[in-house]
Amino acid sequence: MIDKAIIEQKKLLRKEIYRQKALFTNEEKEVQDKFVNSQILKHSKIKNAKTIMAYWAMPDEVDLTESILELHKEKTILLPIVTRDHLVIRKFDGLDSLQEGIAYGILEPTGELVEDYSSIDVVIVPGMAFDMEMNRMGRGKAYYDNFLVQTQAYKLAVCFDFQIVEKVPADKHDVKMDEVCTFK
Repeated sequence: MIDKAIIEQKKLLRKEIYRQKALFTNEEKEVQDKFVNSQILKHSKIKNAKTIMAYWAMPDEVDLTESILELHKEKTILLPIVTRDHLVIRKFDGLDSLQEGIAYGILEPTGELVEDYSSIDVVIVPGMAFDMEMNRMGRGKAYYDNFLVQTQAYKLAVCFDFQIVEKVPADKHDVKMDEVCTFK
């Protein structure tokens, strides 16, 4: 059963986060990108992982390029492709293996298709807003929620400081994060 009040609360929160993203300067974004990447690279779960699923960032998300390229030297890196209704996971084989995606125009991997998610140790998860109870709100298509219920991987969310809010409206379909890494 769909809770219309939660849907409306999420819509309002997304609108507020988009407003704050529009005010966020390139300089602020670069500082926070760099900080979050440094936290990822020294994180114990990342250091101990063999296979990590990350994401290639949209312009308004934490840019993980630095982490992806560094981690790719020693670990298997997976990236998602957004289709009409779900995520398809492929192996990242370097910058030359990326092509512009159809859904959002972001770079997507062309490497080997991954259908067995049991080998994924950590998933680095983007989102629109997070709270201290580890609730996550995405863009509203449930791509990550539908994927995350299929894996036992550690869920490490990343975001900018203003994306941490007091309370994210959540229902039983929303998957909680294990940790949120931000500039705070």
